[in-house]
Amino acid sequence: MQRTEIQEIGPEEAWRAIQARSEIQVVDVRDPESYLAHHVPGALSIPLAGLPRRVGELDPSRPVYVLCMKGKRSLEGAQVLQEQGFAEVFTVARGTDGWKDMGLPLES
Repeated sequence: MQRTEIQEIGPEEAWRAIQARSEIQVVDVRDPESYLAHHVPGALSIPLAGLPRRVGELDPSRPVYVLCMKGKRSLEGAQVLQEQGFAEVFTVARGTDGWKDMGLPLES
């Protein structure tokens, strides 16, 4: 399988897409404590270390947006998903910190 470059999407664009397209899966790869403190509405908590074991919880035919705290670990998570056959994988720029800085909704 040929690997394509993983696309990065800005927080505002991601939020608009999540609201408009119910098929988007949002995965938060931070540790559980950070997820519980605050996370993007509807995001599934799958810490990066456990992602390879839990990839079956996601639908490879649907787009996936991957977030971490600042945008670094989300790239690793996106690469894991891409290697598992997910075609539409995006990282969210600046992670949940950027999301919060933009004043976008968070759940706790």
